[in-house]
Amino acid sequence: MEMAEYSIRMANKENKADVLQGTLDLMVLQTLESLGALHGYAIAARLEQASAGALQLNMGTLYPGLMRLEQGGLIRGAWGVTDSNRRARYYADLQDELRAQLELATEDERRRTDSADGARRAALVRAGGTGEAVNAMHDQRAFRPVEELLQDVRYGLRTLRRSPVFTAVVVLSLALGTGANAAIFQLMNAVRLQSLPVDRPGELVSIGIDRHGQGRVGRGVHGRSIHTEPIWLALRAEQQAFTSLFAWGSSSWDLSTSGEYRPARGFYVSGNFFDALGVQPQAGRLLSEADDQKGCGSAAAVLSDGFWQSRYAADPAVVGRPIMLDRRPFEIIGVAPPGFFGVEVGRTFDVVIPMCAEPLVRGTDAGTGVPRFWWLDIMGRLKPGWTVERAAAHLAAISPGVFNATVSATYNAEQAASFKTFTFTATAAQTGVSNLRTDYATHLWVLLGATGLVLLITCANLANLMLARATAREREIAVRLAIGASRWRLVRQMVSESLLIAALGAIGGGLLTLAE
Repeated sequence: MEMAEYSIRMANKENKADVLQGTLDLMVLQTLESLGALHGYAIAARLEQASAGALQLNMGTLYPGLMRLEQGGLIRGAWGVTDSNRRARYYADLQDELRAQLELATEDERRRTDSADGARRAALVRAGGTGEAVNAMHDQRAFRPVEELLQDVRYGLRTLRRSPVFTAVVVLSLALGTGANAAIFQLMNAVRLQSLPVDRPGELVSIGIDRHGQGRVGRGVHGRSIHTEPIWLALRAEQQAFTSLFAWGSSSWDLSTSGEYRPARGFYVSGNFFDALGVQPQAGRLLSEADDQKGCGSAAAVLSDGFWQSRYAADPAVVGRPIMLDRRPFEIIGVAPPGFFGVEVGRTFDVVIPMCAEPLVRGTDAGTGVPRFWWLDIMGRLKPGWTVERAAAHLAAISPGVFNATVSATYNAEQAASFKTFTFTATAAQTGVSNLRTDYATHLWVLLGATGLVLLITCANLANLMLARATAREREIAVRLAIGASRWRLVRQMVSESLLIAALGAIGGGLLTLAE
């Protein structure tokens, strides 16, 4: 790179003369000292004027010298606006600031010693000499690190713009690698890691049944049909470990009044479902114990935020209107808050109705009061001071009484004996419950490991590309070292370029993740 050579062209092209680099620096310093802050074009014009037209300067000649003087601490630069309302970088001599500080220091010494000459010498000694004072002033500028960082970023952008193929390959590779990993991690986070959007999720416990390898007896519906309604009632009456115990069962209904089938997903829930979870309504109110009384006639319904937005355009006046479920009217009493999907990961709802409405909707196929119809899931909130292990021991202790009291009369002797050996279990449910975790846990971990390996291979390939590019830039680095750049400054520049590439790749990966 020939930028290190400050060439000054003579106006007469037949008579060219080279001016020493230090001479141009001195002329620039003298100009700034006499005229104050100027931008680059004004400095060049002043030098041409002072030489009576003998010198002609362009910014390719002058700019490297200005940058070297600024980095050397002899001048300072700051962006400003010219008289023609254009943005330009202004340069000023640091000697002005030095003289002002020396005058203040001299005045201070004069008050102490009553000697003008002695005060001047003492001020210079305290400053450590003129050259050291300039360097100290330059190093102590508050915004120098920020300015140098911005310089590194701008230079990195220019370098990447000059190598579009390299930039495209590197950024796209990083974007694809990070985007794939981010997408898989989002899935893992939703299925296994993310806490439920409810109040104090760490207190929630899922209650299951250990069947000791005997298998379930009776009939179940789709979803997590773990308990029967008689088991739910008996357990609620016997347990002492939970401040509240609630149950739900999944279902779907037809929204149409006639004609084509329009499905709506939802849950039958116990009356304390929302209260136990600490969920607050977005509009209207949520179900309560009063809405879940045995034999309820005209039952209430709660809508999810997504269903309210898509079907009713978020109209708050929907509260109080009827909604048809399997050709039966239910009064809409409220809307659940945004982000609340229930407690079952991987299953959302459109409508929630109380468990007392299940016989009304299903008729003769209802599971309410049927000991051999498995259709409910149960969860509880621990009492203060109780742990999951203590709750599990308590549930195991009351299991024989509950299962002996709820055995179905339709079981044969073998089925009844097996049923009476069942034991309740307790599992922490901070992240909810889901069949996806048991069905696809291995697949998800393998997928996450594969995408991580792809990202590792991508990083290795990019490291090779960066090394090859650094080798191709040896001449540039040598020139920068020759004109006074420190090794630390070069390392910082390379790190800045690498971080810039990483940031662009991360942004691309984030955009890909959002688009999926």
